[in-house]
Amino acid sequence: MRDGAERAEIAAQFDLTGRPEISLWLQDNELEGDDSTLLLRRLLDKSGRSKSFVNGRAATPGQLRQLGEFLVDIHGQHAHQSLMKADAQRDLLDAYAYSTSLARDTQKAWQDWQTARKAKLEAERSSRESEVERERLTWQINELAELALQPDEWNQLNQRHSRLANAAELVQSAQLAVDTLSDMEGNCLSLLSHVQSRLSKLANLDPRLADTLSLLDSVDAELREVVYSLRDYAGDIDEDPSQLAEVEKRIDQLMTIARKYRLQPPDLAEKLQDWQQQLSSLEAATDLEALTVAESASLSRYRTLAEALSGKRRQAATELSARITQEMQKLAMGGARFAIELAALAEPAAHGLESIEYLVAANARHQPAPIGQSRLRW
Repeated sequence: MRDGAERAEIAAQFDLTGRPEISLWLQDNELEGDDSTLLLRRLLDKSGRSKSFVNGRAATPGQLRQLGEFLVDIHGQHAHQSLMKADAQRDLLDAYAYSTSLARDTQKAWQDWQTARKAKLEAERSSRESEVERERLTWQINELAELALQPDEWNQLNQRHSRLANAAELVQSAQLAVDTLSDMEGNCLSLLSHVQSRLSKLANLDPRLADTLSLLDSVDAELREVVYSLRDYAGDIDEDPSQLAEVEKRIDQLMTIARKYRLQPPDLAEKLQDWQQQLSSLEAATDLEALTVAESASLSRYRTLAEALSGKRRQAATELSARITQEMQKLAMGGARFAIELAALAEPAAHGLESIEYLVAANARHQPAPIGQSRLRW
């Protein structure tokens, strides 16, 4: 920082092409940006406070430090910094064994297994709460299912109730219309017939009346159709009080259930479907048998991949140890040895079934020891 400046800023841009492990780390830490570019920034003010950013997002010093381990190696007289780290040793061995892709698949399978395992454990923990919810939904579904709701039943019930409640007035009005049009003395059809007869005679005197007579014929036909329709309508109306009572009972039943669940009667059918979907989702989420099968399948896939990876690592470790030991002899290090130790883990891990450690002995007098121990002397 220049003397007197308020703050200093440093930024660096890295190309991530061919570095999938960095992209994966960025995703896991919700710091991803452009797939092929990484942008780091750090601001430092004159009071000593600093802020760090990764791809424009605020990052902690710890995250910046972890990311730096992917990007920068420090070489010294006695140490290669990244080579001291177990992750780096494992990655180098996988690269030598041409199993980097297999290692990623193993890690993905491990994550899938953990997800399936978590889902099963969560279902087991919440089984009692889920059972209570399932019982509630089942009871509510059964209550609505017993209603045997029909499509658009509420509207149809109200229409039927209106007809039955006003049956006498509807029949009386229909019959009055029939009488006026056809049955009573001086009805419309008889008067129309008289007009037609008289104009028909006049049409012989003036042909221009022919169009008017044609229109009157149409009116006569339509009025007769109206009369037939009204007679059928009046005959179909049932003035049965027992049917009215039955419809009112059904309306009251639907309204009672709707009020119970704070709904409108037309919404009962939709609510029934909603509860059925909720129950189906709940049963799927708490199906311990299915979740157990899913966990077992994901574990089996992980072990298949992890065991294949272990085989490649063992073969590569033997070959690489021999080659490095041979090269050490050319560096005036007679008796020096290099070995890669694979130790089975107590529990499977995302990176596989074993830990990997590089061991070295600088001369024949020493036993191979971890490469990072300070007691080693070259």
